[in-house]
Amino acid sequence: MLTASTFIRNASVVCNRLNRACLRSISSSLLAIERTSNEDRFKNRPAKEDLTFGTTMSDHMLTIEWDQGWKAPKIVPYGHLHLCPAASSLQYGE
Repeated sequence: MLTASTFIRNASVVCNRLNRACLRSISSSLLAIERTSNEDRFKNRPAKEDLTFGTTMSDHMLTIEWDQGWKAPKIVPYGHLHLCPAASSLQYGE
């Protein structure tokens, strides 16, 4: 099972291999967890055998903000991602 701290540690290693200038300041010791208040999430939980990547969504997600450096990682209830329309990942020429 992939835990948040393992994910953060692996992301830091990949980041370092791809770009030596990449900041390695993501720290699992700063991880904050905000639990969902939806108690119905256990009623519709699929069996482990029925979990499929990309189609079975978790009720929580990991977010880490970037602002001239990585901020504290957070596990928050599943929700929408907010992206700037000018984000380079959304531009055709990138």
